[in-house]
Amino acid sequence: MTDQRPVAPLSRPAPAATPGRLDEAFYDLVEARFVRLVRDNPVLATSIGLHQDDDLLGDGSREAVLAELAADRDHLASIEANLSIGEAVIDGRSTFHPTTWTSEVTAVAKSDLKAGQKLEGIGGHHVHGFTVPATDAKAAAAVPIGLIAGSVLTRDVAAGSTVTYADIELDENRPIVAMRRLQDAMLANGALGSLN
Repeated sequence: MTDQRPVAPLSRPAPAATPGRLDEAFYDLVEARFVRLVRDNPVLATSIGLHQDDDLLGDGSREAVLAELAADRDHLASIEANLSIGEAVIDGRSTFHPTTWTSEVTAVAKSDLKAGQKLEGIGGHHVHGFTVPATDAKAAAAVPIGLIAGSVLTRDVAAGSTVTYADIELDENRPIVAMRRLQDAMLANGALGSLN
């Protein structure tokens, strides 16, 4: 960190009855490390009662925290899906090595959703996951929950209803959507096993 903000002066313990040769050097090292920790970690500083860097803490509002959590969820979901699909495409095997596609985690509306609404993804306020047999999901054209984030509803969806491809407009430019399309094609031609 290049910001050289001042740090409150630190007190040192009283010298020992028989001070060691390196006591002062040791205290210098401890003090320098403490100053770096406090300067680089304003949350730590605040938690131990040093408030000179509270202005660096950022936005602690509920909305900011929820936005950060949502970004983390989306990030993790995208990484895991990409790794699993990548293994299937590049290595010719799936993460758990199934021989058939047996289930699908679909998106079910948590409340009445309105046309034009942009949907949150996994862990958001709009949908929750519900596992159904893969054949049922395909027959219903149910959207996998991993594709929902950022999709826009093209028509109303009632609470408790499964979101279908006909209900949403997917962002076809998202890598996870492209990978799902590839996965579906590989299932259709038998390269990833069969739908069961």
